[in-house]
Amino acid sequence: MDEIYAKLQAGESFEKLASEFSDDSQTAEKGGELPLFGTGTTTRMVPEFEEAAFQLKANGDVSQPVQTAFGYHIIKRLDLTPLRSFEELKKEIQGKVNKDERSVVTQQSFIEKLKKTYAFKDSYSKTSKWFVQNIDTNYYKGTWNADKLKTNTAMFTLDKKAFTQKDFASYLQKNFRAYRNMDANTLVKKQYAAWQNSEILAYEESKLDSKYPDFKALMQEYHDGILLYEIMSDKVWNKAIKDTSGLKTFFEGHNANYTWGKRYSAYIYECSTEDISKKVAAMLKNDTISSRTVINAINKDSELNLRVRTGKFEVESTPYLKGHDLKKGVNPAYVFDGKYYIVKVDEILEPTQKTMAEAKGAATSDYQTFLEKEWLTEIAKKHPIVIHEQVLYSLGK
Repeated sequence: MDEIYAKLQAGESFEKLASEFSDDSQTAEKGGELPLFGTGTTTRMVPEFEEAAFQLKANGDVSQPVQTAFGYHIIKRLDLTPLRSFEELKKEIQGKVNKDERSVVTQQSFIEKLKKTYAFKDSYSKTSKWFVQNIDTNYYKGTWNADKLKTNTAMFTLDKKAFTQKDFASYLQKNFRAYRNMDANTLVKKQYAAWQNSEILAYEESKLDSKYPDFKALMQEYHDGILLYEIMSDKVWNKAIKDTSGLKTFFEGHNANYTWGKRYSAYIYECSTEDISKKVAAMLKNDTISSRTVINAINKDSELNLRVRTGKFEVESTPYLKGHDLKKGVNPAYVFDGKYYIVKVDEILEPTQKTMAEAKGAATSDYQTFLEKEWLTEIAKKHPIVIHEQVLYSLGK
């Protein structure tokens, strides 16, 4: 990274260097350009990267190498987007306000309105004495119960619905961790207020469908969407993964779709300059020399001189191999996209059938598509679609 930074300081193009040396293949193709990101949002970077980026003062400024948990980075500022307008930020701000202490005041105001709407009646003073008298130290340990409570009088009513002493007792038993080191009278009063509020809000929530048709329609849409997802998972996605025998049968019936093109089992030496390529070619004349030895020698002065890849490479899907009729052994250097390539071919692999293991990803995806079409055909047979054309075409009149 220090070498790349030195090249930037000498005036070389950031975009060119990013495309040549970045390990992020997705952004390297774009000259290293990242999507827009900000601070304190869901689209934020790790702190070290974010801090360095926002310290850049002007468009075009470049940072020194920055280390994060993901490696080393050099950052160039392309543009700075100013703070959005209130209208654009309104939903985000509303979300933050809802979590703020002020939201408690708003919620309490809403609850008071609901009490009036639903003819709320309170009997706390008449029904709370038993709880004050029977709360003891066991409550704070979570071992308290209301087995001795003999009455079940309504503590408050809402829309003529009674919320009783036993309901409150159940709430107390489940929420004993809410308050500690508090006298019984204060504890019962606070717990009663919390229980009352939660029940009133829950009651209002139960009425949302009938009070707000748009909400009901939205909930039905979510319900149907989740139901469809579950059915699709069962009938298509999960079945394709779990049904190994079905997948194997599908693969065997469509194996012509899963073939390797021509491949080279090779070592690929990517050289930064023509001189480097000549040095590499000279070293490779020794058949016994290892790629590690070549790398150590060539990159002694700079890590940017040479990169070596090894494995099996499909010609048509590897840009720097397409159009080159390579032979077994060390091939002459050629230029692609500003780099010099020397390919040492160990074996030429002619087009062949992929094994089930090699084609599993693509075959699974195709099997899912097959299962989905089969399922839709089955549905269409069970539930024929009838189009009333006279009604349909009358809509345009």
